[in-house]
Amino acid sequence: MRMECPPAFWRIRLSSRSSFRSVSGSIQPSLTGSEEVALVSGVVVQVSLLSGRYHAHPWGEAQHAMAGPEWPPSPWRLLRGLAAAWFDANPHPCAEAQRDDLLQALGRAGPPAMWLPPVSFAEIPYYQPILESREQKRVLHFDHFAVLSEGNAGACFCFDYQFSLSGRQRRDLALLLARMTYFGRAESRALLSLVETPPGNLKRVAVAGDHSSPPLSRRRVLVPRNTFGACDLWAEERAGGHLVQATIKKRMRRPPNTEWVDYAVPPGLIRSSLARGLATSASRRPCVAAVQFGLFRRTPIRLPDLVRVAREIRDQAVRRFETTTGEPSRRLTGREPDDSVATGHRHAFWLPEPDEGTGFLHRCTVWLPDGATGIDLRELDALLGVRRILTRDDYPILVVAERVLEEWQELTPSRHWRSLTPFLASRRGRRLPKPADELRRMVEESTGTAPRVTWRLGPGSLGRLTSVRTHLYSRGQWRWTRRAAAWFDLEFDHPVVISRPLGTDAHFGLGRFVPC
Repeated sequence: MRMECPPAFWRIRLSSRSSFRSVSGSIQPSLTGSEEVALVSGVVVQVSLLSGRYHAHPWGEAQHAMAGPEWPPSPWRLLRGLAAAWFDANPHPCAEAQRDDLLQALGRAGPPAMWLPPVSFAEIPYYQPILESREQKRVLHFDHFAVLSEGNAGACFCFDYQFSLSGRQRRDLALLLARMTYFGRAESRALLSLVETPPGNLKRVAVAGDHSSPPLSRRRVLVPRNTFGACDLWAEERAGGHLVQATIKKRMRRPPNTEWVDYAVPPGLIRSSLARGLATSASRRPCVAAVQFGLFRRTPIRLPDLVRVAREIRDQAVRRFETTTGEPSRRLTGREPDDSVATGHRHAFWLPEPDEGTGFLHRCTVWLPDGATGIDLRELDALLGVRRILTRDDYPILVVAERVLEEWQELTPSRHWRSLTPFLASRRGRRLPKPADELRRMVEESTGTAPRVTWRLGPGSLGRLTSVRTHLYSRGQWRWTRRAAAWFDLEFDHPVVISRPLGTDAHFGLGRFVPC
């Protein structure tokens, strides 16, 4: 029996008697008394699948016995994901009592209606290496998944709960949904959010009645009972063990306080195959301002490798475009047809982002300054084709495309700015200016105002200076070198906007500033 755990649960052993971390540092949304008490009727949770596939196996079924993936999706899985998002957050988005009240309200609201697109079922066979009797063997497994129609609101579906939440509960739910990065198996990268109404091109699916008309097909779905409690999500009902280990050991048919119900699926929503659109012409120019990628590795990605990570993603995208078209892309390479450096900073910025708490890299945004007016579709294909980088290292980095944005970086003018990534002063011949003086000069050229520059400490254990791997250019060629980059705070007399990174290797992520 194969089960999928939400993020963070595999790292936490919980029981009904466990005492959780203090929430004194929790993020508490600022609400007025009337907002906290006021009830908002109707809760619609939209799940947008980035790959257009929903990977999930039904609870309690062996791989070789199941006929297909879990579909419709289980509301119980949504509750597990919300709980995992709370445990994974530091600080927590809300207090324990508020978390339990929210989960219990959702669990006891009854089976929600769902808004679903047409789907077809597929599977991928693969062989998993195992060690059996001291011998290496391979066992056949099947990855069942549902393929959502590409034309239906960006491959999404919705849970539609008909009950009321207070303003604070709705705010807490939105914060937890924003922290969830997948739904189902980890392959199902997703964006979850609250919406007012489901997209109009989805069809409503509800619990089947006793006398459903024959054309409706029945599919059973795992849902919480009306006696559901929040602790049912992470602890076995009687023992003090972890839910997943306990259910596997005891061969439980379903998790505590859950039941199977039948949903009536209208005809045409489950198809043998989905029609694919015709090949898109290369002349089509989609509007793409930025593409965001998640970065994943078995070991943390250190900030000193920021430029190296950006360079690797850039080189892969450039190679893919040149392989497809036989010519370079000015937007991706930053080079003119005569191989001279493009001016005006209108080509791509490759911007890995560090976590502000630890300093480790977790995301990379490719910003296309003029992409909002349209880019070559083959350039977008080249970007989305990047999958793995630094493959010769002991621990390669998995690159997962998370979202394609038509608009990006709408910065608010501010008097105070701080370094998101360290600033590296540009060399002037053999002379290396002082970092603070060079930053002040570049900011004044960009904004028309000279700021007051003060040093600051970097995130995590980083100090005021961080040794980073960076480019050293000489006679049209480059090689890697190490230099000390600095962290700064900027203060202006009036609000300004710093619209782009500054300094050496600004196109590879160094020298980013954000308002504070």
